[in-house]
Amino acid sequence: MDDQNQNPEVVEVTPTETETTASDTMLQTDAIIKRYLRQMKELNAKIKEKSAMFKDSFLNDAEYHTVDEEIKQVQKKLKAAKERVTNLQVSRQAQVEIKELKEELKSAREILSTYLQKYVTETGLTTIEDDDGDVLKIVTRYNLEKEKTEK
Repeated sequence: MDDQNQNPEVVEVTPTETETTASDTMLQTDAIIKRYLRQMKELNAKIKEKSAMFKDSFLNDAEYHTVDEEIKQVQKKLKAAKERVTNLQVSRQAQVEIKELKEELKSAREILSTYLQKYVTETGLTTIEDDDGDVLKIVTRYNLEKEKTEK
């Protein structure tokens, strides 16, 4: 019972021993990202290898090769017919209008994205209700792209 009455030994712990510093967290996250990038490269290499084997199995089949040649001939005829229709004045005008509408839609999406980012920042909400009463979720997307370097 005397052991229970003794004062426990006080051990000082510095914050760096109990808390992970911001730089440690960043390094850990960096390492995880790099591990996944390596894994994705390995998976892509395996996919390419298996895809090549799969493609070779078709190229070695005589019936497949014959049907493939027939399809290529039909596709040439289809391409010629498509070019003829595309060269009509009405078709060319429709193509121009479609291109303009797509550019307008792309611009509207970019502007909306900016306003959605502002909305989330200001309100903290990640949903918004549209005019039809549907609740829409605001999704943030992050991607990796190779940085373009000047040569």
